[in-house]
Amino acid sequence: MRGLWRVVVFCSVIALIVAASVQCQVDSSKQRASVGTMVTTVLNSSQSSQSARPAQSTNQTSESPQTGVRAGAVMQITEAERIRELEAQVQSQLLDVARTVERLEQQLGQMRKQLDSPPRWEIERFEQDLNLVNQELSRISATQLSPLTELQRNDLRDRVFDLQVALEVAKRRWGGTWSIFGMDFFTTAAPVSTIEQRAAPANYRVKVGDKLRVTVTSNLGQATEYQPIVNPSGNIHIPGAGSVRAAGRTCDELRRDISAKISGRFKQLRVDVILESLASILVQVAGDVARPGTYMLSGIPTVLSALCQAGGPTKSGTFRKITVVREGEPRRVVDLYSFLLKGDKSQDVLLKDGDLIFVPPVGPTIIVEGEVVRPARYEPDFPITLAGALEMAGGVKPSGYSQTVQVERIENGAYRVLLNEPLSGARGSSFRLQPGDVVTVASVKPDRTNQVTVDGPVRAPGMYGYSKGMRVADLIKLAQGLDPAKEVFGGRADILRTDPLKGTEIVTINLEHALAGDPDHNIELEKLDRLFLYEPDQIMFRPRLVTVQGAVAQPGVYKRTEKMRVADAIAAAGGLLPEAYMERADIIRHAPDDTSELIRVDLDRAMAGDPIANVLLQDRDEITIYTHSDVRWADRTVRIEGAVQRPGVYLRSNNMRVSDLILAAGGLLPEAGGRGEIGRTKNGGMSYVIPVNLQDLRPGSPEDVVLEDRDVVTIPAVNPSLRAPEVVFIMGEVARPGPYVLKSRSERLVDLINRAGGLTKSADARGLLFLRQKESLENSQQERDADLILQKSRAFADKQFLTHLAKLGIGLPGQFIQAVQAATEKLAKPTEVVPEEKLQKDITLFGAAGPESVPSPTESKPEQAGIEQPKAAAALIKEAEAERGQTPLGPKMAEVEEQALSGFKGRQELAALVNSTRISIDLSRALQDPSSADNIELRHGDQIFIPRVTNVVTVIGAVLHPHSFAVERGKSVAYCIQKCGGFAQDAAKSNVVVVRSNGDALPQDQVKSVEPGDMIVVPTTGLIDIAKKWERIGSVTKVLSEILSSAYILTRL
Repeated sequence: MRGLWRVVVFCSVIALIVAASVQCQVDSSKQRASVGTMVTTVLNSSQSSQSARPAQSTNQTSESPQTGVRAGAVMQITEAERIRELEAQVQSQLLDVARTVERLEQQLGQMRKQLDSPPRWEIERFEQDLNLVNQELSRISATQLSPLTELQRNDLRDRVFDLQVALEVAKRRWGGTWSIFGMDFFTTAAPVSTIEQRAAPANYRVKVGDKLRVTVTSNLGQATEYQPIVNPSGNIHIPGAGSVRAAGRTCDELRRDISAKISGRFKQLRVDVILESLASILVQVAGDVARPGTYMLSGIPTVLSALCQAGGPTKSGTFRKITVVREGEPRRVVDLYSFLLKGDKSQDVLLKDGDLIFVPPVGPTIIVEGEVVRPARYEPDFPITLAGALEMAGGVKPSGYSQTVQVERIENGAYRVLLNEPLSGARGSSFRLQPGDVVTVASVKPDRTNQVTVDGPVRAPGMYGYSKGMRVADLIKLAQGLDPAKEVFGGRADILRTDPLKGTEIVTINLEHALAGDPDHNIELEKLDRLFLYEPDQIMFRPRLVTVQGAVAQPGVYKRTEKMRVADAIAAAGGLLPEAYMERADIIRHAPDDTSELIRVDLDRAMAGDPIANVLLQDRDEITIYTHSDVRWADRTVRIEGAVQRPGVYLRSNNMRVSDLILAAGGLLPEAGGRGEIGRTKNGGMSYVIPVNLQDLRPGSPEDVVLEDRDVVTIPAVNPSLRAPEVVFIMGEVARPGPYVLKSRSERLVDLINRAGGLTKSADARGLLFLRQKESLENSQQERDADLILQKSRAFADKQFLTHLAKLGIGLPGQFIQAVQAATEKLAKPTEVVPEEKLQKDITLFGAAGPESVPSPTESKPEQAGIEQPKAAAALIKEAEAERGQTPLGPKMAEVEEQALSGFKGRQELAALVNSTRISIDLSRALQDPSSADNIELRHGDQIFIPRVTNVVTVIGAVLHPHSFAVERGKSVAYCIQKCGGFAQDAAKSNVVVVRSNGDALPQDQVKSVEPGDMIVVPTTGLIDIAKKWERIGSVTKVLSEILSSAYILTRL
């Protein structure tokens, strides 16, 4: 943030000083400034007014260039804050996935209500969304920071699995694939075997062709056996009995007939008759069967054996009214449900030669699905009650929810209705079903309703029964206490609480306080609570992780493997993007004592495998890969605005489409319409619009347009009533700081403070900082002023670099110093066109080889100045050394390059800061009189910061030792400057500015004594020269003052 502080502080001071000198008689109230942002550590970073210092030691905290900062308060990032930020990122990703899952659940519910099957593409898109959700959940699991995130991820996976099961059930219904009950009997039945040498059924009638075994036994035990075959006349011949009628007789009847004939001639003889083999018969099977035709049946032919040979009834065939047609006899109707459900063998009719089995079409059906024993499509005898249908399906499983059963019914052949009917009581026994009804028995939720869970370093982690009044310490006691073999982190425990109305929330407590009986931490548990205890390495930042950010395909946090180097981490992040800046990357290395080290990497050599450049990584290393757009012009970006979760600018990857950008922006909001537009600029500068149908963004659709650099996608809203809640933020000295949802558009500042519990005793109401997003401003003048600030600050950053060169070049030839001064004057007026020959003359003084070394100001963009000039100067110095020997500047090149990148970073951060502005408010007046104008109406995105009272004064700028220190009331400005070692050599002593805690900026001669919370700014004489050349100094002063004074207030939060 050093670059930001140089740009913000010194540019603001210049503007304030010049305004003070021009309008010194103006009342100080007209010089009130509003506020922006800063980092605490930059208060000691002003080096422009001091002589060259050695490069910062690598064991001190250092910063690397970033690709930009977020508008708002930028605070010093401690390790704990880093952990919370990463956890918040994962929680945000899980929240996005949860919203997607909820949308899919609603979508499937709507699809299931449709009378007909949805279009095929809609089902395929739904399945693709499910797969994407699963992939996102798998990716999140690689970056989880605590068991809580793993648990939430698993819960979402369970919901996705339930969706997949529900979709399969719905697809079966849409496709009519629910089979008729009984079909499985024929598809899985074993082949019918021939009955050999066994007693026939008692009711079996002998027929022509059957082979019998007749045994005649005397009283002496002598047996004579005969094996007659029933002749075409239906008779058999038995010696001693003659011709006996066999056809149409049962074996028992035939035995008595033979005994009667033999007994007339022989006494005391016993006759036995059994079937030796059965004759085959021909039957026909017709109707709705799988294989209709004529079949030869052996053994004991029945209706079931004939249907098995024919493959059984089809999905369109009946099981209830199968007809057996026999010549000369009345038709017989067979109901297979009586056989299949009750085991009634009388329905399995014995067949005769020439019989016809006919299967008519199926009658009216119902579907019984869900938690029943036999889910299927049934063909009941109507009327049938709900209880009767469930009994037919085998009853409700123990896992089924029997209190209420859903019945889906088609009304008037046009639409479906859903009925909820109780199963128990008279209603379940009297409710009559109609043809086409779908009865669904839901599953009882698998979660136990009276359980609580403890996980972590306890002796017996797991689930325990909940009892009213149970507290955290009670649950740990049930788990046999803390595990003495493990180290327990006592500073934190988490309770994952599920509320049917509010959803899932995390309650954080102090474990040590809870075990000590502190009621604020040993809180009462609720049903289904899950208590998580941690070991120290779990609650702290996970050690075996590295971060890769910037110009890689998949920036994020990755597990560090043994011997992982820079190139390995980049490969894990998907590789470099085409626009990656190959000359430099940075590694921030965090030491155990919370200090950091900046390691610069030659990325080109590292990717080529150079063992020196390809640095061996350590735990918690952060790798930043820059893009050419960081140092030139940010081309490879697209922007999305409108009804999406996170509108803004995104890096354009290769072949990025509209759907990819919407996904990157968090998806559509509920109020999004069905149409969108792409704004695109042609080479000639003309813009045109491409309409997009958002409802047809399926893969391969021509509507899913491939995006180009600098495209702008807009998603209009069609229903403002569906817009997301508006959120404001209040931080600092209130009882409950954090984000709050606006209850109404008329909610005001005092209302919010009251909701946040009011001010604390240490709150400084004078220092209220109220930030409003730039797009919320009604006056566009400040936006134009902000553009001017950015233009001037670029020139300032470049002058700071050249001034740094001049300091390092003390002792160089005079021409070198003159060249630096000449270049400085040019950068002070960046819009001035410098003749090329004049520029070449100045460049030659550096020792350059030719005009291509430094681009002309007329050919380069302003965004390039802060980095191209230093790079070119460094190249020139190296060339001069090669030709003339080493110069005094050579050994300082590392510091020069660092200075250049720092200036560029500050310029980027300033661009982010001007996206918000401060609104001056007298909080004390608003609290005393809520009807006053200071009790302002709140808007979405407002940020309120209330600092604490302080007794510290800060001095920055051109003093020997800028720092903050405690001071008593009544001390003068001169006393404070002297306490910082006095003025530096180039200090502008007559232009000192004092910034009060309420944001007022006053010249030194108007300040009799300093007050706690003041900031004293001492500019350099060189900066005063630049300020005198600025246009519209008054307007610029106003905006710059906002940023300057805001920065100081935020350091006191």
